[in-house]
Amino acid sequence: MKIFQSFPPGSILVALCLFFACVKNAAAAEAVFNVKDFGALGNGEADDTSAIKKAIESAIEKGKEGHATVILPTGKYSIATSQGKSQMMEFNNACNITIQGEKDVTFLVRKPTFGLMKFVDGKNLTFKSFDIDYSPLPITQMKVLAVKGSAEGLFNFEVEVQEGFPAIDETNAAKAPGEDHSWVMAFTADGIVNPKAPYVMWKGCTAIGKNRWKISLADCQGSPSAIKEGDILTTGGRMIDKDIFHFDRVDDITLEGINDYTGPGLFVETLECSNLKASHCRIAPPEKSHRLIGTCAGGFRCLYGRKGPTIENCYFAGSGDDDIDIGAFGTYFFGFAAENEMVVTENPWTDRGEFHPAWRVGDTVILYKWDYVLALKAKITSLSYEKRGGFAATRVKFDPAEKDFFCLDNFVKDNPLQDKPALAGNFNAAGLPVHARTSPLVLAYNIDDCQNNFLVQNNTFTNHRARGVLAQSRHGIIRDNTFSYLDCGVLFLGGWYFKEGPLTQNILVENNKFTRMGLEVSAGAICMVLHSNKPSPSMDFSDIQIRNNSFSKCLKPAVYVNNAARVEVTDNSIECDASASVDSQIVVGKTTKDIKVSGNKIKK
Repeated sequence: MKIFQSFPPGSILVALCLFFACVKNAAAAEAVFNVKDFGALGNGEADDTSAIKKAIESAIEKGKEGHATVILPTGKYSIATSQGKSQMMEFNNACNITIQGEKDVTFLVRKPTFGLMKFVDGKNLTFKSFDIDYSPLPITQMKVLAVKGSAEGLFNFEVEVQEGFPAIDETNAAKAPGEDHSWVMAFTADGIVNPKAPYVMWKGCTAIGKNRWKISLADCQGSPSAIKEGDILTTGGRMIDKDIFHFDRVDDITLEGINDYTGPGLFVETLECSNLKASHCRIAPPEKSHRLIGTCAGGFRCLYGRKGPTIENCYFAGSGDDDIDIGAFGTYFFGFAAENEMVVTENPWTDRGEFHPAWRVGDTVILYKWDYVLALKAKITSLSYEKRGGFAATRVKFDPAEKDFFCLDNFVKDNPLQDKPALAGNFNAAGLPVHARTSPLVLAYNIDDCQNNFLVQNNTFTNHRARGVLAQSRHGIIRDNTFSYLDCGVLFLGGWYFKEGPLTQNILVENNKFTRMGLEVSAGAICMVLHSNKPSPSMDFSDIQIRNNSFSKCLKPAVYVNNAARVEVTDNSIECDASASVDSQIVVGKTTKDIKVSGNKIKK
């Protein structure tokens, strides 16, 4: 065997020079910033907000040339000064940076109505190995001492605030912005979500002694009549925009080994971002604590973007809402400028300081009325941008050959171009249209910009009032997850009167475990439902495979299929009571087409 090989004279020297030059350039491109060099103490008392913000801003500046890492040495970093409107710290144009904890690192947020960090515009951001907690907490937890009867739809209780939680006051029991009530999540005395009253409405309180209160509750998701003496109640505002991490137009985000113990909003919200990757994160109260509620508004919500998230090996418990929400909302419509030309806002929910268009030529856009009538589906041929009535707007031309009108013969004629979306003058203080379901508006939806191609696998979802995964997207895999003590494990949500798809289609749900699913709202552990309660002839869901899953002791059917086409429910295992049958556990509604149910086994 020939071990050595001859090389041309001097070639080895040249190769070595190139090697060391590359190493030198890589070292020069990599910069490390220790927050303690900027004045952070990490003692849990001193305000470290400014020092950490300066360290991150320095990394952002260096990230323009290469890659930069912000190091957090062991300690508790008190974040007490809000430097943004919704998050404690806000950053713009961050690229190629990592924020990493060394060991036993905690961000301790001191304002219970703020998230932690917001990033607007950027790419390649990584967050590793640290915990997030709040003091004071954004939620209150109470033990029911006595049931005090009911009158006029209100149920009254005497409660005691548990040790370590803030008192019931106007901060943590008030309405969250945009909500008509504050919520209460009810748990049994052993800390399991109450299946008959998982989510009820807060209606008022009166102090009756030290840490003791008389409170009034009303029906919502279940009835307070199911709450008993000794049960545990939690309450707080679902502040959707006060996310721990909020990203607008940031691609390639990585979160690894983050423990988020609580927060007033979501753990992560992305708007018009692509390719988020999260692994080994814990979005739940601390282990061995008596807290039952974690983030008030849920885990991940990924809206808009070309590439959906990959979320693996994460643990979710005690969320105030859905653990993972993937898809998009509609955007506002100004009307038609011509037969094949319309004006929309694109995305009114991202940061509006400057308009950043995301739609592309070749995308497919649909229009639907808010009463759930699909009006138009068409392929975009050109885009231009303008200001209309103070709004950033997109003028969209579409291919006549690719245009398909549904339901409304005079839709173009009845929707001429206006300076504001047709919302009956309903706008908020910032001048944006109010998302009001009662308004007679038309919404635009880009089905190529809705977090398609997502992967959710090897996660655990448990013990709260909502869903594990809510999907309004396409081309996804939900695999090898464990769901328990939830309203619904996987919810496909629709209601746009599509003929067949295209909003939720080509999704595989396989090898998941579902235990004790089904509270007061869901129709199944895996469920396909419409936004609207009105009967619909649509088939919003299509080309979905549900196979090789196991279901145990669920309170509702294992699978509920309706408003769907080409769905396969095969080779699933269902453990239930002796009177159950396949038909009672896999329910197929009337508005369906080409549904295959085979190989499913009932274990009694």
